[in-house]
Amino acid sequence: MWISLLLLAFTLSIDALGIGAAYAVKKVTIPFHAKIIIGIMSIFIMWGSALIGQGMSAVLPKWCTNYLGLLILFLMGAIFIHNGLTNGEANDYDINDSKKIESGESILLAVALSADSISVGMAVGALQMSWFLLGIFVGLLQLFFLCIGLYIVGKGKKFATINSRISGMISGAMLILIGILRAFF
Repeated sequence: MWISLLLLAFTLSIDALGIGAAYAVKKVTIPFHAKIIIGIMSIFIMWGSALIGQGMSAVLPKWCTNYLGLLILFLMGAIFIHNGLTNGEANDYDINDSKKIESGESILLAVALSADSISVGMAVGALQMSWFLLGIFVGLLQLFFLCIGLYIVGKGKKFATINSRISGMISGAMLILIGILRAFF
């Protein structure tokens, strides 16, 4: 179970690496308080969507919620791969062009980074997986990857090639793999 949770958290958080790298290339800073807002919001978005999934599992038969949860994982994986192949460049959430992500902008960025967590969180809740721990892992890994992306590019390394296209395809493949593993084990 721990491995599945960590893989899911990794999958849902890897796009923060591309966002961090993209902002470092653009010389946009993300202050500490904004990073904390992003991490905390990621946790709460995951928890909320997992509770919705648990609510579905209370109403629907277990076989139905299991299939629904697996279907969501497979569909999200396919969507991530498709988006990675077709577009996937990071949006600019520095709305006021201040070269700094401020509190309000960090909320928008957190929602964008956590959008995939909504459907996956519902799947996790429906599959009766440990959503509480997953939310913590997602929030911490979002923060970690965002900082790593900012740090590595900020230090002048050639890491900017890890953009949201590549991270999206990796995330999609991992979601499909987790769905397959969950279906058989």
